[in-house]
This record gives sequence, C-alpha cells and structure tokens, in this order.
Amino acid sequence: VNNHVGINTNDLSLMLKMKFLPYMIRTFCCRNGLNFLTQNGVAAFTKYTMKMMNSWGISVEVHAKWQPFFRSWGQYVCEYLNGADRPYIDRTLPPLTAEFYLNHLEHFTPLFENGIIKCENSVDSFNNSTYKAMVVVVAIEKNIALLIAKHISEKLGGVYIHEKLNTITEEHLINMRAEKSGGLIAYTSIEGGPKVLKKFIKVHGKSMSIILFDCDDHSIESLLSSDVQRMKGVAKSWRKLRVDVVKDVASSSFPETQEDMHIKNTITTKGMKEVLMELQNLSDKIPALDNRQGLLVFFPSIPGSGKSTLSSSPTRSTLNNMLKKLNDSDPVQKLMQRKLIVLVSDEHKKRYWPEVKRIRAEYPESLFIADKNAPPNAWWTLAESAGNGIVVPVIPDGKALSTTRILGMYTPTGDSCNETSHYYPFSLHYLAICLTRVLTRPSKTHIGGLDNSVLNSAMIVINFFGLYQHITADDFLDKIRLRIEQAGGDCASTAIQVRFFVSGDLPDLPVDFSETLIDALRLRYGYNKNKKDPTRLSLDPAVKAMEQRLREVVEKHKIFICSLQVDESTSRKDFVDQITHFAKTINNENSIITGNSKNNLKFIRLVSIDISQAALHDAIKEMVYQESEVGKAFEYLGIDVKTLWVDNKSNNGIIQKPHVTMAYHKEFSQVEIRSKFSGALGNTVDISVSGFLWNESIAAFTVEVPTTSMEGNKIPVCGNKFAHITFWKKGVKAFESNSLPFLVEQGRASSIDIHHPISLKGKFNFWHV
Repeated sequence: VNNHVGINTNDLSLMLKMKFLPYMIRTFCCRNGLNFLTQNGVAAFTKYTMKMMNSWGISVEVHAKWQPFFRSWGQYVCEYLNGADRPYIDRTLPPLTAEFYLNHLEHFTPLFENGIIKCENSVDSFNNSTYKAMVVVVAIEKNIALLIAKHISEKLGGVYIHEKLNTITEEHLINMRAEKSGGLIAYTSIEGGPKVLKKFIKVHGKSMSIILFDCDDHSIESLLSSDVQRMKGVAKSWRKLRVDVVKDVASSSFPETQEDMHIKNTITTKGMKEVLMELQNLSDKIPALDNRQGLLVFFPSIPGSGKSTLSSSPTRSTLNNMLKKLNDSDPVQKLMQRKLIVLVSDEHKKRYWPEVKRIRAEYPESLFIADKNAPPNAWWTLAESAGNGIVVPVIPDGKALSTTRILGMYTPTGDSCNETSHYYPFSLHYLAICLTRVLTRPSKTHIGGLDNSVLNSAMIVINFFGLYQHITADDFLDKIRLRIEQAGGDCASTAIQVRFFVSGDLPDLPVDFSETLIDALRLRYGYNKNKKDPTRLSLDPAVKAMEQRLREVVEKHKIFICSLQVDESTSRKDFVDQITHFAKTINNENSIITGNSKNNLKFIRLVSIDISQAALHDAIKEMVYQESEVGKAFEYLGIDVKTLWVDNKSNNGIIQKPHVTMAYHKEFSQVEIRSKFSGALGNTVDISVSGFLWNESIAAFTVEVPTTSMEGNKIPVCGNKFAHITFWKKGVKAFESNSLPFLVEQGRASSIDIHHPISLKGKFNFWHV
C-alpha cells in the first residue's frame, strides 16, 4: 500500500499509466481545469473535478480514489508555475499550458504513482501575494535580471516569477488579476527587445511595469565591449513601450566578482524602495478579477432566425435599462452588478470563439451575448469559451422547434435514393421564414454580407439547417446540454425561448414551397453524404437549379410567409425579460444551473437488448431440436425445457429478465452511455444465437448483434467483448457469465456451437436504478 494516498499501488499503476488514464480525466480535468486551478487554488480545483465526474455519472467512491491524484496534480501545477525549487520539477519541459499539458502529465504520473509527489492539503494557491499587475525586469545579463526579479517578488509578497518571457500568454495576463494568482514577474536580457510584449500592450499596458536595471547609456558603454549602439537603441525601444510604469534602476559600480553584494546594495537604495512603492500603487489601482459565475447566451440557430435583431442596439439599451431598474430596486442586486457584453460575429474579423473565451476570461461575471449562429459543431467550443460561466441557449417557440422528417436524397451524380431518411429539429415553416428573410434583404445591406446579392445565399441557409441533421426537437436541448457538459461546461436547466410565429395554428405552407424546401434538403443531404458542400458548388447544374427554385418560390410567396412571423418587438421583449430573470437569479446557483436538471436524469445502471421470455423459449425449443448436445446439457443441469418460466416458485435458477448487456455503468460514464446509446433506445434488434456456454454454476447463449436495427438506425458496438444472454445460474451472481469464454479455455466450462444460428428479436432499453 502506498501510504501517502492510502490506496493500493497496483490499482494506481493501472489507473494512472498514461495509456490507461481515461481521456475525459486528462482532457476535462487536467487540461481544461488549468485555468480554473490557477485562479482558484487546489481545494477549489478538487471540487471542480468532483463536479466534472458527477456530470459523467461517476460515483462518489470512484472520485474519492481520484482525489489524491487531483490534489497532487494541482500541487505540481502550482509549484511549477510558481518557480518552486523541487527536485522533481523538470525545467526543460515546454511551458505548462493547455497546449503542452500532456508533456507535464506524462512526467507527473510516475512521480505521483511512486509517492515522490505527495498531496499536501495545505497547498491551496500559487502564492500569498495580493499583487495584480505584471512586472518585466530587463538587464544586460539575464542572471542579473533574475536576481532583481526574485527581490521584487519577495518584497511584493511572493509574486510568481515566469521563466520565459516569450511564453507569456493572454491567459497569464488575465489570470494575474485573480484573487489567488498574485500577479506576474518576468525577466529577460535587454538583447531580445520588447517585441514579444507589444501584442499585449493595447489591452494590458495599464497593468504592466518595465524595470530596466543598469540599462542606461553609461552602463551599456561600461559593461559591453561590442554592439553598444544597437543595445542603446534596444533600451530606448523598451522605454517607449506604452505601459503604466517604466523605471530605470542604476548602480554606480558593478564589481564583477561581487555580483550578489552589488545587487544587495542596489536594491536597498532609496530609489529601489520608491520603485517598489510605485509598483504596489499600480497594483492597488487595478480591480481584482470578479470570479462570480456569469452567463454566455448563444444562438443554436440558422441565418435569418433574428438573432442579430435580438442582440441589436435597441435590445442592449432596453436590457441595460432593465438591469439598472433591477439594481436600483434591490440593494442586494446593486452590489452584484454585472457587465453586459455583446460580441457580434459579423463585425468581428478575428476568430470568433477564441475571442469570446478571452473576453469571458477577463470578465467572468459578465452577461455575455454571443451574436453568432452556433450549430452543433460549435457546442463543444462553447464550454471552453464560457469558462466558469453558465451557457444559456436561445431557442424559438414550439411551432418553430418541431421535428422535420425527410425521406430520400439526391446525389451529386444525379441519382436519387428514396429509402434514406433524415430529420431535423426545426419545422419547414421556420426554414421558410429564415430563407425569406435572407433573400429579401436588400443587396449589400447585411453587415455579414449574406443577402440576395450573394450567388448561393439560399443554399447557405439550407446548408445551415442541415447542420442540425439527426437531432429531433424533443432531444434538441438535451443534446446541447450533453455536449456542453461533456466538454466540462455548465448549461442552464432552462433555455431562453422567444416567440417566432404569430399566435394560433399555422396554415400549411404552399405545396410548391414545401416541395422545394424538401427537395433542397434532399440535395443537401445527398451531397453531404458524398462529402460535397453544395454552397461551394454554385456552378454545379443541380445546385444552381435548386438555388433558382428557392429564389423563385420565395419571391412568389414572400407576403404570405412574412405574415406568419411575430413582430420584432414581441421577440425582443421575450428575450430581454428572460435575460433579466437570469441576471436576477444567477446568484442562486440552483435556480438555473444544470445541477437540478442533471439530478432529474435517472441514473442508468445498464444498457440492454431485452428479450421476452416467450421469444427466448421458442428459440431454445428450436435449438434443442437442432442441436441434441444442448438438450443433453439441459438435462445435466436439471432444466426442463417444457416448463421454462411457467412457474419459477421452485427457484430453478432461470433468469427472469433475459437480455444482452450492451453497456454497464461501471465501464461507461452516464454521459458516454447517453451519447452513445440514446439513438438506439426503443429500436428492435434481430440478434443471432450462435452458441451455448455452460458449467455446473452458470449458463449463457452466445449472440451476434447486428450493426443496424430493424428501423435502420446504427447500433453501437457492444461494450462487452462476450455478447451473450445469461440464461441460468446456481449459487453465483449472473455477471459471472462474463467469465465463461475464459473458463472454456481453461477446460472448466463447456461450449456448444449452434451450426444454424437462430434469430431472436429484442428491444434496446435502459435499466435505471
């Protein structure tokens, strides 16, 4: 037993060697949790991992076994980033960031496994400093810069010293303001110049200081024998940086053999004390990072859905007024004011979601509205971009969120297939309005450039609609929550739902409009199946003809289609009212976070293909007739084929709920089970019985599970290498049938092949606790 964690070393070895370390632990706890760890410390990080594992359906007992690992990983990260002098820290590794975390995890794992790194509960933060700014120490020689950096760190309460200036990231500069990060000091030689810092000056210059030690012209002339003029120019470039504080610290002499004494004399001078005071004053002016949990509001929608209208200036103005009234009317809310941020993708030229992540990291408490269509391939990214925030989807009303099912597709070769089915979470009425809005935008008026002047704008809308394929309206929100929770994020238990259609029942779409939309979706689906993007094939004859059909049908029916939509003010009111409600209740975590919704999901014990007793009885009778050896085995075990399940009061060992176990909760998380098997739930499966394995204690039928259900849906691979139906047991647990193939190899059980496999139908089911 390894005393520092109190669990078996062999268990640790199996758990922690990299090839066995679960992907989700590595990615969502060790990597995605780095930012949370640097801001909140080890204890909070351990709670964060418990929350992650709970969302995956991992038991408390299992998490308890992992806790020493997480605490030790947190300690390692703190020590490494703090510049701690530990024999097990390898400074030749790449920087400890999300990009290179695996290098460190591979280095850390055997250290933890062998007890070299012990989890100390006292380690809870990076340092005890309350400093909130960045200091860059520049000297002619890097080792001198380090000595000055260490002194400044000590005087400012133990500020974290970053070893390599060129590895500083935006994340470092944001995190240095966090309550438990304690600022940042970097050091470098003058020679490199300030180029690596320039990209951060615009946003972070007011929280930076540059300390130039012996970098004046006289010192450079005295200490350097060559390249003097260039170094003077480099020193000037450091001084020209638009940062809050730039200070020169000079010494009168520099004895080569007494460097430490020289530094000591210099840093105790009045000038250095004044510099330290100025550095502290700068930090005191910087507001601490507000780490309250904020909101990331997003739109899982398509072009023309009205998201930009909901996020427009009038909405922002109304929302700000509503929030102000809320704050003025409630003293408690006034103390909890939050920044409202709207980032419009059409106005933003950089990569959108990384920018959302950057801004959310700087303003974690903010109410952030992401004005961008976010189809399923963006949901994973949302969790990372949200940081510690709650992700809130904005969805249209129930008449828009209504499943559309399409039969058939058109391929790029011109062929059609009428047997393929595909479905989408939105109605054709919703698609018709979105398409009409896009095609009736005047030329060159849309900020994102998607209007009727774009050659293939109609097919772009169709393609966006198609990105939601194979999601029904009923499971739309569950899919969103599942994807975000898989990525380690929090998704609100309720969505913001805005009215899209006028009240009352909707009239049917005109037949030609409906048929054109269906044909467009068939074409998009067929091209997509053949890895062709119709929006990039505007000269393709079929795509060109479909674009023209869509434009003509919209032009013909646009007045009717526009009459179906609700006015903008109604949708805007719904949006503003519900965001205001979220803002009011966000400090009561249980009211909106998915904790409540997760608890409403029943825990899945196993996934099965359930077989009725009658169906299995018929198959057994056929089997005994076909294979006499099976009948003899039944006789040996004392099983009467004629009376199976007729009367089990005599406790004859027959399994009462015959089934094939496809997945078990101890091998799969709840998230994995739901994401992998939910699509097959309720489907009928035609399995084949191909063998019979048995000994004196247990008996089971070997089965083969097909790849598709009778409904045509994909059947996931069985999680059990030995797919079987446990049929009979005596004095043992039913799960011991899993060992039958091994027992056969050992000569401790018998196996009979069924030469003509027998068909047996069953249904996919979840067994809940």
